[in-house]
Amino acid sequence: MDKLIPTFNKLQDIAASLGVPGGIELPQIVVVGAQSSGKSSVLESLVRKDFLPRGSGIVTRRPLVLRLCHLQEEREPWGQFYHLPEKYFSNFDEIRQEIENATNQVAPKDKDISSEPLYLQIFSHEVLDITLVDLPGITKVPVGGQPVDIERIVRDMIVSFISRPNAIILAISAANADLANSDALKLAREVDPSGERTLGVLTKLDLMDRGTNAIEVLANRVYPLRLGYVGMICRSQQDIQRQVPISAHLHTEREYFTKHEHYASLADRMGAQYLSVRLNSLLVQHLRTKLPELQKVVSTMLLAKQLEIQNYGYFDESPEGKGTMVLVSLQKFARGVENFIEGKFFVEDPSEIQGGAYINQLFFQWFRKAISDLLPLAGLEDSNIKGILMNSGGLRPAFFISSRVFEMIMKRQLHQFVVPSLECVTLVYKTLVEIIESKISVPELSRFFVLRDEVLKVVHRVLLAAYEKTRNMVDTLLSIEMAYINVQHPDFISVSEAMMAVMAESPAPPKPAQKPAAKGNSKEQGFEDLGAGQALSPFQPDAELKVIKRLIHSYFRIVWKNVGDLVPKTIVHMLVNGFLSLLERELVSSLYLPSRFDELLVESGEVTERRRKCAEEFQLLQKFHEVLSRVNFNE
Repeated sequence: MDKLIPTFNKLQDIAASLGVPGGIELPQIVVVGAQSSGKSSVLESLVRKDFLPRGSGIVTRRPLVLRLCHLQEEREPWGQFYHLPEKYFSNFDEIRQEIENATNQVAPKDKDISSEPLYLQIFSHEVLDITLVDLPGITKVPVGGQPVDIERIVRDMIVSFISRPNAIILAISAANADLANSDALKLAREVDPSGERTLGVLTKLDLMDRGTNAIEVLANRVYPLRLGYVGMICRSQQDIQRQVPISAHLHTEREYFTKHEHYASLADRMGAQYLSVRLNSLLVQHLRTKLPELQKVVSTMLLAKQLEIQNYGYFDESPEGKGTMVLVSLQKFARGVENFIEGKFFVEDPSEIQGGAYINQLFFQWFRKAISDLLPLAGLEDSNIKGILMNSGGLRPAFFISSRVFEMIMKRQLHQFVVPSLECVTLVYKTLVEIIESKISVPELSRFFVLRDEVLKVVHRVLLAAYEKTRNMVDTLLSIEMAYINVQHPDFISVSEAMMAVMAESPAPPKPAQKPAAKGNSKEQGFEDLGAGQALSPFQPDAELKVIKRLIHSYFRIVWKNVGDLVPKTIVHMLVNGFLSLLERELVSSLYLPSRFDELLVESGEVTERRRKCAEEFQLLQKFHEVLSRVNFNE
């Protein structure tokens, strides 16, 4: 299994170059502990060097990803930060200072916390190959300039690391405090309730009250963890101030356990040296379990990155190649618009009505309701109708409305259709504008910003021309409706039918005295020839008014049907279909010009940078995949 460590080291290097996020989560050991739990002492004992910042309050203010690399030959150890790849630190005081400097760059204030990791490698013949993540110590009460919600900030950061399935949790607790109150174990239990991937470290065993010991905890009988516990002795503050070598402390720690009356039986499983071996073993075992799964993840990422590179694409930069790129881009855009309107596209949110379906919804929901809400007699009071009827006769008393006056009334009432009809044209136009500006995705146009801008200019010009023609046509249709009031329309109720309906609804008047019928008084009823003998009874003064209203309602409904049918048809024919039929032809004739190819195919710096970064990540993923493919998981 030791053969996995060199593989793991290579994978770490590649993952660090990728920026580590991005989906690749390598197995790692996450160190969790409250402030003053001895977390720093544990890490320095593993490294066998003083290198961590010390002080009061929160000292670790960003995640420190610490990779320990074992050297076969004995030589002076050194450190190297991923953000300073050319610089080697043999002085560990300088490492401590660089940790502080790098932390201050992302968290300028002394008490600020940052989730951006800092990567450090330490090479030494005294360490085993281990990767650990040191996190800020768990705190309860904000002090100094710390944010008031510091507990939540630190807790959320810790949980984000330890909740990853690939993380081994190193939960550090002080033995001179009640284990039931251990914040590290509480957090570990939240994300790893069965304790499958939690290793407990019990520090400060030498500081427990006289007559007490932690043998039951270390024997895994008090707070059981599948990986068990390791006991340790922290260096005293006096030893730190006197700069007593860590090697001397490790010797003292070893003697403490071997000579202790209670811990001697567990001495071979206590101390920093055993913890180092244990962590190395756990990491190798975890690697063996997780690498097959990781191989699948990397294969998926590699395919996705390959598709992304294809979207950015490269093309032949000869005149012919550039011409092909321009033409293909224009055709893709034109077809994309057509497909979106025709409904030939993938719908991410099925609940959202888009494209042609939305335009159809405008016709049969918005427009139909808008004209249905129009009132045939809007603004026309009974007194107005009576006045028109009286005035239309001049010196002669009028018994009924003439066709000329009826036409004048109807033109006034039909003018209501103009506003909603023209507004419907505008709404469809705005929908098409939104489609071309935000709904059509053509990778080539994302790359070539000049070509994209020119395409949009041509499209807006073509669409605006179609819009203006459509508005004019709809306005003309409404003018046609108002130009000639066709009282001979088959669906228009006749005057006699209107009179009969009104009379049927009215109570019968008293019968007048019989008079001999006058000769020549049998004219056919119509708009102009209703004489006194054919008029409604003089005992029904409102009957004529009701008849006129029925006639207005009847004709208004005819026009409502005509407008409701013809306006959507006109918009589809002249605006939608007219725009689509001209789009590709206008794009090609306006932009497929050899003299403009160089100008149109200029890429933005942002796209160039994204493509470069994408290519780099693809190469790194290929390396990652190659390293994984050489691992024999059955060994």
